[in-house]
Amino acid sequence: MNRRIIGPAVLGLVILLAALVPRLTRGEERTVDLETAAVRQVSTSIISSGVLNFENRVQLSPEVIGAVLKIYVKEGDTVRKGDLLLRIDDRTLRTAVAEQMAVVRSQRLSVQQSQVSANLRRQEFGRVQRLSSNGFATVSLLDQSQSALRTAQLDIASSSERLRQAEAALQRTQRELAKTLVRAPSDGTVVAVNIKEGETAVPSSIGIAGSSLMTIANLDSLIAEIDVGEADIAAVRPGQKVAITAAGMSDRQIEGLITSLAISPRQDERAMAVSGGSNQARTYTVKAMLPASARLAFRPGMTCRAEIYTRTGGRTVALPVQAVLSESDAETGQPRRGAEDSAPRAAKGDQRYIFVNDGGVARRRTVTIGLSDDSFQQVISGLKPGERVVVGPYRELKFLKDGDRIRTKPQAR
Repeated sequence: MNRRIIGPAVLGLVILLAALVPRLTRGEERTVDLETAAVRQVSTSIISSGVLNFENRVQLSPEVIGAVLKIYVKEGDTVRKGDLLLRIDDRTLRTAVAEQMAVVRSQRLSVQQSQVSANLRRQEFGRVQRLSSNGFATVSLLDQSQSALRTAQLDIASSSERLRQAEAALQRTQRELAKTLVRAPSDGTVVAVNIKEGETAVPSSIGIAGSSLMTIANLDSLIAEIDVGEADIAAVRPGQKVAITAAGMSDRQIEGLITSLAISPRQDERAMAVSGGSNQARTYTVKAMLPASARLAFRPGMTCRAEIYTRTGGRTVALPVQAVLSESDAETGQPRRGAEDSAPRAAKGDQRYIFVNDGGVARRRTVTIGLSDDSFQQVISGLKPGERVVVGPYRELKFLKDGDRIRTKPQAR
């Protein structure tokens, strides 16, 4: 009886082991995402923010105080250098010019009077000198005549100086009068008119009302002023490409070129607010020239997102960054982030590897990596285009072993 029971039980156990042995030897089957290795161009970049502005921009401010009588242009008008833009009340200055002209005329008459007096003193001195040589005039009379001549000559010099002062005052007042007519300093387009007719124009550098008249700019000189942190500025160079996306136009991207970098940093008030007022938050202003076509969509004053491409590699095989694993990833259980420079870590012996699909079996393969960006990692060697690579999900990748059986997710119907 026992033999009858044990025989079938042993046979069942043998059949069960025969079914489990292939699974145990070939590894656990996992559901993964596969992607075909393809050739791509990968560029390292720096992400920052900035604001759009005109590089060739002139903000006009009043140089004399007075009410605005007439504005001859409006926002959007194209102007040429020397065109009349605005006129300020000039009645007070015209009166001052008339007064200064009268002073100049008076001083000229004073010079003429001094010259006539000096000529008379010169003639008297000549007569006294002749009389003195013949013994008919005393030495005292000769000295008095000579002193009177010198005094007259000094009067000429003094009146001439007063005339020059009056003429200088007249020229200064005339220049101030000319400043009541505000003209375009260069060719361009009026992009802002900050004052109205009847308002008072006030010369000031502290931004009070009436201290700004209008702004003229070259619309083809649109630039992005980008704030780059001190940790990234060393990688930025003039001539590098930058992709600009305006905050209000996320679907429109314009490519520009870095033209200049600020030498001195400035304190980033927003970063300081986040860091609790630390004075270590510093940024450098980087200017990027945008093409003329950008002005059709972008406007000055817009905030923008800037991606500066600091390094660009050749076209090589590239994979999503999460597909490239390392020994440290296996130890920590944390995925490697994109856009980090992985070369220093690889130099320390931190091997990079991937899993390739080999007929439904995951095969671990060591690879040599290059540049990476936010999405893709260059693979310099160890992988060929067209091979199928396990790219995720990471919860499966971090436990995947060489020889594990894999399958792709079924397609949703």
